Amino acid sequence: AYYWSDSNTKMTTWPGVQMSNMGDNTYSIKIPSDATKIIFNNGGDSKTNDLNIPGMNKIYNNGAWSSYGNNPSTTYPTEEQGTETTGAVYFKNTNNWSNVYAYYWSDSNTKMTTWPGVPMTSVGDNTYSINVSGATKIIFNDGSGQQTNNIALAGANKIYDNGSWSDYDNNQSATEPTETTTPQNPQGRDNVYYKNTNNWSNVYAYYWSDSNTKMTTWPGVQMSNVGDNTYSIKIPSDAAKIIFNNGGDSKTNDLNIPGMNKIYNNGIWSNYGSGQPETQPGTQMTCSVYFRNTNNWNNVRAYYWSDSNKNMISWPGETMVNVGNNVYRIDVPSGATKIIFTNGNGSQTSDLIIAGMNKIYENGKWSKYLQ
Repeated sequence: AYYWSDSNTKMTTWPGVQMSNMGDNTYSIKIPSDATKIIFNNGGDSKTNDLNIPGMNKIYNNGAWSSYGNNPSTTYPTEEQGTETTGAVYFKNTNNWSNVYAYYWSDSNTKMTTWPGVPMTSVGDNTYSINVSGATKIIFNDGSGQQTNNIALAGANKIYDNGSWSDYDNNQSATEPTETTTPQNPQGRDNVYYKNTNNWSNVYAYYWSDSNTKMTTWPGVQMSNVGDNTYSIKIPSDAAKIIFNNGGDSKTNDLNIPGMNKIYNNGIWSNYGSGQPETQPGTQMTCSVYFRNTNNWNNVRAYYWSDSNKNMISWPGETMVNVGNNVYRIDVPSGATKIIFTNGNGSQTSDLIIAGMNKIYENGKWSKYLQ
């Protein structure tokens, strides 16, 4: 989807932002509210004409716009209100998806998660768990186009199995995790581990990044016991920070994630399985980029992306941090390669290639930032 407005023709760069497969051969994109025109395309030579956007929550189908959801074959939306739920809900993975995600929200807070949601935790017997807080609706999905309908939540400790909710029996031996549970993916590239030296009864992981602070809701996602008082969680590859906690008042400090397949034990990160502290600096999750606000914008934002991931954030980007002397800072993922500095209201730089970490863009060129 390549979109723009008459006042801002640089919201995206061609061919635009890759859309998300929502099932039923339908694709979705979240766009700025002031976008007025759009071109749908395949990233090559096939494309629609320039189209006027008639409003949000619309679908373009066979040359005509209509309200999304009018087609009875679509998976969206459901009108059931749902029960506000705080606690764990469960999903029976009858489709045998390789990955299971939960995308949940409420009418008053539609941004609890970002699509495809939060990876669910396997509790055995092809059943997965997620801790939701204040949500009323949920979509279970595999992160790659397969998904359920919008489902109204029925309360905590319920399991969704073959299209209906029922009470989840925590005492079922087939579904209850034990001390000897083997993780599905013990060396998974998206896993981090925690040694429960405090002997908490429950262990949760609350994780986020500077560009997405709503990956989870407190206290986070319940971790899986993989034996030897060690707990595991599969997290998004772009998560940069984490707090381990017991779901109550006991917790670690905010921790920088040094990379995947790491374990946090007694205040030290190490490679999982090595038993030795990390001797290398680890994976660089974020880097700081600076901008001298010579235009004296009242609001300074940064929109960043890479050729392989044009979906890192939505336009006009993140608000930058004022570090003094009219200089602003943004921490971007290490995979970001391009950036636009903007006031969020029409004034902006051109598309810039990020020159490296701890660089400042000033008067049209990059240089080393000297604090």
